[in-house]
Amino acid sequence: MTQMYIVAGARTPFAKYVGCSKGGMLQKFSAADLGKIASAEAMKRAHIPPEEIDHVILGTVFQVEKDAVYAARNMSLELGIPEHVPALTVQRNCASGMQAIISGALEIIAGKAEVVLSVGAESMSNIPHVVRGMRKNGNFQKFEVNDFLAESLEHEYAKTSMSETAENIAREHNISRDAMDVFAYESHKRAAESYTKGILREEIVPVNIQISGEEVSFDRDDTVRENIDLGALSSLPPAFHPDGTITAGNACGIADGAASVIVASEEYVEKNSLSSLGKIIDWSIVGLDPAYMGLGPVPATQKLLTRTGKNIDEIDLWEINEAFAAQYLGVEKKLGIPREKVNVNGGAIAIGHPLGASGVRLILTLLLELRRRKKRFGIASMCIGGGQGIAVLLEAISE
Repeated sequence: MTQMYIVAGARTPFAKYVGCSKGGMLQKFSAADLGKIASAEAMKRAHIPPEEIDHVILGTVFQVEKDAVYAARNMSLELGIPEHVPALTVQRNCASGMQAIISGALEIIAGKAEVVLSVGAESMSNIPHVVRGMRKNGNFQKFEVNDFLAESLEHEYAKTSMSETAENIAREHNISRDAMDVFAYESHKRAAESYTKGILREEIVPVNIQISGEEVSFDRDDTVRENIDLGALSSLPPAFHPDGTITAGNACGIADGAASVIVASEEYVEKNSLSSLGKIIDWSIVGLDPAYMGLGPVPATQKLLTRTGKNIDEIDLWEINEAFAAQYLGVEKKLGIPREKVNVNGGAIAIGHPLGASGVRLILTLLLELRRRKKRFGIASMCIGGGQGIAVLLEAISE
């Protein structure tokens, strides 16, 4: 099997969605707009011109904006990628961006492409409210306006919401509210420290936005709380159930953003003497009980380690998406992974979780940190709404 390289990548800063206090910094950008910004920078960093791209794959969840049905194609054309190059939009819920990378790797394995632009993007601010049933010539007054985001967080088959799946894990594995709040606190502290050191800035391309009629460079995740207070976190009320443990502080932030990487074949990299961030070694995608969807990284990682003949101790660093603190802590407990190796620059509780973008962000962050520490192997993993898990094994390449 040919080896797949991640040549370079970039992401936009992640911004609190418009429903948050002081949120909406990126609300005027569609998912495709954000993907275009990240992709232009990824190609620039990779030293690969648009005409060298063989396929464009965009992972996004809420395909609801007016340009959504053409999102990948429009993004491709606006980037100057030739008209004959195909484009595809994929959706695997929270792992849509990671799926875009895997789908790109499969194109290369099949010999259909040498260079793939793999993108993850989401504009949570632009998720609409909807009115159902209007096509039946009904009277508008008979219908309710529904929040499509709120509707989508309910899983019809399992008769449960995504927050309830986290509560299930907390009860099943005796994870306390205090433990969740401490973990959330650590996530923000790690992210804030990474900004102080300039680490997270390495992966970000600034976005020009308008504030009070003036153009401003938006260049950092506004979801990170630099002066986070554990006492304040602990005082937050339950967000979903009166007797629950999930709060707005120990769950991921709803955010807008995009991330992009260039996936290329070994032959292309060698032929063009390109430097690369790392190799995609293998991946695993599994299903599990939707009521415990947050534990998806556990069976996905276990299957991946079995397939590759590796063990937990051989993995130098991990990026595991923090959908909820309870969910992450359940995964940590069941896999037995040391926290000092996981999400060392903070996770989605601090950085935010623009659904389609996060999978690409995890892989980019992981490869950059492996290189920074001169380490070799890393696993990026996510739970997936609806009851799935995904894990990707990566090998970093030293500069």
